[in-house]
Amino acid sequence: STEANVDISAVPDVVAISPSGSAAALFYRQTAKIQVLTGLPKSITVGQSMDISGLPNSLDTLAITDDGQNVLAGFPENTTPGSQSGEVFLIRTDGSAPRSILTLAHASSLTVIKNSSNDNARDLLVADDAQHTLYKIGDLAGGAGITQVFGPEAKIVAPFAVQPSVDNAKYVVVAQSGMVVILDVNGGDPVTLKCSCTPTGLHRLNGPGSFQLTETTDGIVWMLEWDPTNVVGPRFL
Repeated sequence: STEANVDISAVPDVVAISPSGSAAALFYRQTAKIQVLTGLPKSITVGQSMDISGLPNSLDTLAITDDGQNVLAGFPENTTPGSQSGEVFLIRTDGSAPRSILTLAHASSLTVIKNSSNDNARDLLVADDAQHTLYKIGDLAGGAGITQVFGPEAKIVAPFAVQPSVDNAKYVVVAQSGMVVILDVNGGDPVTLKCSCTPTGLHRLNGPGSFQLTETTDGIVWMLEWDPTNVVGPRFL
């Protein structure tokens, strides 16, 4: 591990953990800097902080790849209802200039997933809650091709959290008003559920399809349990 003097009194405004939990990105709004940590949880290395004050406004969504080399950040540029606009930037820790990889209305979530054809490559799922759309950006380190997974016609209103199944064959999407949709990447019929809870996110738990939907309130946590290899359908707990 690498020893470093880190000001632990400074609380980051946005935190992103990589899919395997081996890397983290911490954003500090006051200084407009991102701090990257790798080697989590036991052999932590603190990387150089990255100054992003030259990018538009202040980011509100963040993601990082397991190797800690690629940070993804969503920046709102116009927050006026009905006229929202923003961008998603790829920020590499090698010192190269940040690169805009997607223009959209508002990036409500950024989720790093494995590339379907290259185990060493990474894709990005980007939810846009203003345009009711989900994008997939392929091979972040390469061409970064963009495809639309669904648009407003899918009637998945204001998606704000997305996670893939372990095999990447399904995407679990949480949207406004407790709607949870399980999408089949290969074009099968989606499964739509309505939780009586108010989801605040979608956090993977142990198991092939277990996710935490809410924060702890009065000792109660809502979860989605779903095993894609089992004939039993998804359910809320």
